[in-house]
Formats: sequence, C-alpha cells, structure tokens
Amino acid sequence: MPSPLWEDLSEFFDPDEFAIEATIIRDNKIIGRVLGIFDDPTDRKEIGDYTLSEDGPRFLSPEDNALNAKTRDEVQIGRTRYDVVHNAVKNGTGLVVIELAEGATPHVAV
Repeated sequence: MPSPLWEDLSEFFDPDEFAIEATIIRDNKIIGRVLGIFDDPTDRKEIGDYTLSEDGPRFLSPEDNALNAKTRDEVQIGRTRYDVVHNAVKNGTGLVVIELAEGATPHVAV
C-alpha cells in the first residue's frame, strides 16, 4: 500500500537532504541502485530521557525501489558492504526495510 497522499516523503529520499545511495549486489553483480536512509546501529537515538538502541543496521527505502533485495544479497553503502539478513519487508507505509549485517569477509568496493 502506498503512503497516504498527504504524506510526501520525497524530501527524505532526496540525496541533497537525508538520503544516500545504496548498491544492491547479487552474485558479485550490481542489480540496482536505490536511494534510502541508512540507520547505523552505532548511532544511539535519544528522545527525551529514552534512548533507543537498534539491533543491527537497516536501510529504509520506497517500496518500488528496494523490493528486489533478497536474503544473501549484499548492499554497499559508501565503501562498506553489508549482507542482507532477510528479504526486503514492507512496513505498511509504502516503504520497505532491509535488515543488514556487516559482512564476515572483506569485500572490494564496486
């Protein structure tokens, strides 16, 4: 289901604002490039007295851009490659979440 018409998230997915480009890689071949928001688990979020700590890195992107990310693919953000832990999951707002884990083996940036 797409996001509500009154909710324009395009500003978040603008590379001049918040978004960054990620490259989706399958079998060492680039299958796509998507814009989204990378959530780094080492960044702690503080909301008043509450601190949120996430389990692992994740990438949030519009549904139509990132649904092709599958388990065992890799996502390269900057010079770092991450393993895709689960297939991209719709979150019900027109966005998908790709759960990531830092790869166990070093990779050469593409």
